[in-house]
Amino acid sequence: MRTQVLFLALALLAVVAHSSSRHHRRHHSHDHVQTKAAVHGEGGGGGGGWELPVTTGRQWPCCDSCGGCTKSVPPRCQCLDALPRGCHPACRDCVKSSLSVDPPVYHCMDRVPNFCQRRCTSPLAAAAAH
Repeated sequence: MRTQVLFLALALLAVVAHSSSRHHRRHHSHDHVQTKAAVHGEGGGGGGGWELPVTTGRQWPCCDSCGGCTKSVPPRCQCLDALPRGCHPACRDCVKSSLSVDPPVYHCMDRVPNFCQRRCTSPLAAAAAH
C-alpha cells in the first residue's frame, strides 16, 4: 500500500513538472523597467507598435511581433512590438525596456484577447522597411 501511494505521488509530481516546464518555455523572459512617462505615451501619442494614422480606420490592438499566447478561447496574447515613443494609450502595462538605452523603447505587457490577430503594418510595408 505504501509503495503504491509513493508511486502515485511521484507520477503526479512528474506530470505537474512536465506541464510546468512546457508552460515556462512558451513565454519569453524580458528585463523591463516600468515608467510613468511610458504609460502616458511620452512624446506624441501612440507608439509601442500601435502607431497608426487616424485616417486608416484601424484600431488597437494590433501586433507585428507576437509573443506568447494563452490556450484560452479566445487566446490572450502579449505583443513584442516596441517603438521609442511609448505605448498606445489603451495599454495598461507599458514598460521601458532595459535593453535599449538611446532611444529608449517601450513594450505593452498587456495580455489582450486576439492581440496578434491583426498586423499593425502591411506585409509589403514591413518588407520595404528592412
